[in-house]
Order: sequence, then C-alpha cells, then structure tokens
Amino acid sequence: MTPLLSRLIFAAAIAASAACGRMEQSARARPGDGATIFQSTILTMDPRRPSAEAVIVKDGVIVDVGGIDDLVQAYPGAAFDERFLRRTLMPAFVDVRLPPNSPGVIDVPCQGAILAEEIAAGSTNGRPIRVVASGQVALAAAIEAVRRIPAKAAIGRLSIEGRGTVSPETVELLTALNVALILSDEVLPDACDPPPRSGDGENNGAMFPISGVIAIAPAEGDNRFLAAAGKRLLDSGPLRLAPQEALEAITTDAAFALGEEASRGVIAPGRRATFAVLDRNPLATPAETWAAISGEAFSTAAQ
Repeated sequence: MTPLLSRLIFAAAIAASAACGRMEQSARARPGDGATIFQSTILTMDPRRPSAEAVIVKDGVIVDVGGIDDLVQAYPGAAFDERFLRRTLMPAFVDVRLPPNSPGVIDVPCQGAILAEEIAAGSTNGRPIRVVASGQVALAAAIEAVRRIPAKAAIGRLSIEGRGTVSPETVELLTALNVALILSDEVLPDACDPPPRSGDGENNGAMFPISGVIAIAPAEGDNRFLAAAGKRLLDSGPLRLAPQEALEAITTDAAFALGEEASRGVIAPGRRATFAVLDRNPLATPAETWAAISGEAFSTAAQ
C-alpha cells in the first residue's frame, strides 16, 4: 500500500468517526425533549426561591420551576408556550394553613361558637382573616356567623378552614364559584370526628381521605355565597371520589385565590399536577370574571 493511499484511508476513517459522533450526538435526547415551558406566576416550595415566573412540565409531571431564560437554557429541547397556567392541583402537597394564634386567625374549637362581631373585629383595616373550624359543629357555627355579616361589611379577604366531611355537591359548588378547595390528610381529634354515616365503612383502598380543608376566599369582600356554600357543605354526605375523579372535579387556585396566605407554596419538581391553560395573564383578569373563563385542560395525570 502506497503512503498516499494509507493517508487517504486514515483521513476517511477520521471523517467517518466524526460523522458518527455527530449523528450520535444529534440522536441523543436533549434535557427538554417532550416538555413544555409555560409562563406562570407561582409559589414554590423552595424557601430560597419563593417565586418563579415559569414552570416546565412533561407528561403531567413538573420538571422544574424558575426564570423563563434559565429554563430555556437548561432545557434546550423544550417547547415554549406563551400562555399562562391558571391553576395547579396537588392535594397531597398543598399546605396553606396558618398556624394557631397567628394574626388574623380565629380558632373555633370542636363544640365552640363564634359571632359575626368577632370576625368583623378580627379583620380591622381590611386585614385578611381565616376562621379555623375543627369539626362539623364548629363549621356550622362559623358559617352561621358569616351568614350574619352584612354583605357590604368592610372586612378583608375571609376564608374558612373547615375540617370535616366534604361532599361531591360541595366540590361542584365551590368549583363553580371559583373557590379553592384543598384536601388534607390531617386527622381530626376524636372529639371532633363526625358521627358515622351509613355506607361510610365501604372503602376500596382508592378513595380520598374524607377529612378535608375547605378554604373559602370570596372576591372583592363579597360574602353572600358563603351561606350557600356552607348550607350545601353541612347538608350533603361525605366525599367519595376516586383520586382521578377528584383531580378532574376539584379546582384549586391556591396560588392566586389565597395569595399572601400561602406561605409554603404549591409547586415543586417531581410532583404530578392538573393544569388549565389561559390565553392571557390571569393576574390581569378581574376576579369576578374568572369563573367565566374556560381553560384548556392540559394534564389530568394523578398519583
């Protein structure tokens, strides 16, 4: 073999090797392949990064949260959607409850009572206030007190944290009213447990916990729908939905509806969630029109 032919064969081998390397590199999956980056004003579970402007989702799973530019650079294969995520549902990981004795919190014990005047007094200067009701008796007392508050009373945003049974009718009602409903795995004290109902013993192992937390946050200080929601809550049976059905039925706008009350956020990488997508920034949408907005269902993956 001549020296010239040897050099040609060697050069061809190098070129072929480089071409194979480029083909292998192009065929290798990029970090963001199959994922989508959405804009979203959200709260996170990372205390070092309490808020983020974008979330990247793949197959219903949150991959990461952060700044838009950071996510685009970190996940070059991801698609980008300019629409906003409207709501996020993670019943096992949402905790927006305020600790007892916090400013703006009125704790109603199991067999306790509460007056409308107490609520109004606790919400001076428009401060947000939350009524924590442990059990059905306390919840009934809290709702009755709220019913007696004049609709035009100068109080801040009011929410009720009720621990007890939650019915499908209540879920539908609160969803239609754009009210956040957050399930909790917290166990009620024995003295607060509601009496057993017929059929409650049936459980196929795939049901949501009956005990729940209902956060009612009326828009613009309008308290009128609280009475209707409360009546349905007390008159109906317990929630008996499979997890997938519950994810599809319950709407929680926790990051927006509860705002500053949500100190520990609602989004973390690796969580499955249900999203609805808006064509415009929800923060620029008047609260009274939110219920009329129809979002595109993005993912109903649940675990």
